[in-house]
Amino acid sequence: MLFAQYQPAHRARLQALLETGEWQEVLAAPALLSQWKGERRVPPASPGQMSGAVEYLKKRNAERAKALLREGLTEEKALASALGDWRAAVDGPVCRDAHGTGREDPFPILFLGLVLTLDCSFQPRCLYCNQVWLPRRLGLAEWKALLAEAAHPTPPYVYLTGGEPLVLEEEIWGDDGLVAFATRLGCAVNLNTNGALITPRVALQLVKVGLARLHISLDSADPEVQAELF
Repeated sequence: MLFAQYQPAHRARLQALLETGEWQEVLAAPALLSQWKGERRVPPASPGQMSGAVEYLKKRNAERAKALLREGLTEEKALASALGDWRAAVDGPVCRDAHGTGREDPFPILFLGLVLTLDCSFQPRCLYCNQVWLPRRLGLAEWKALLAEAAHPTPPYVYLTGGEPLVLEEEIWGDDGLVAFATRLGCAVNLNTNGALITPRVALQLVKVGLARLHISLDSADPEVQAELF
């Protein structure tokens, strides 16, 4: 039975929601559901923060450790210390890229948090919110360029937030939107939202383009409600 695992009151609310026009429109279009399912992109795995750091240290310090071995040093602790030397890794020989302008092997960005907009669908705003309006934000092409640069050499875990990022609509969840673009680069994407703009179509589209995680924040503009939440 659908929703059988929920408490009766919650089950009734979910069942009523399922009967609304938005859900019925989607459920009455099996071809559309099949299309979404067939085109669904599997979310990439999140990069391990620790493993990413370890791989960088090994890459930057391996020759130094090998030189110590050739000199006769075999103590495990000393070799591990040489491999794990951050100063040597960061200050070591600089490898230039094809244009001669920077490192070929910079420390990878393993977590990338992007505040896409300070606009929000909630008015008044939640009590905790301290965001102020700014006259300009980056456009979709600029965000994509930033992501493309950050995805080399290791695609980071991407955290999209705001404001409320879903006010940007298809720039976020569209087939050519930011989630789809980041996923194609190999980035696991988390979307932080208040959930108010998630319709059935938006939810299915987010699944289709490969969203790895949806983080719904529970906050309120009402002091009493906010106190209960905390």
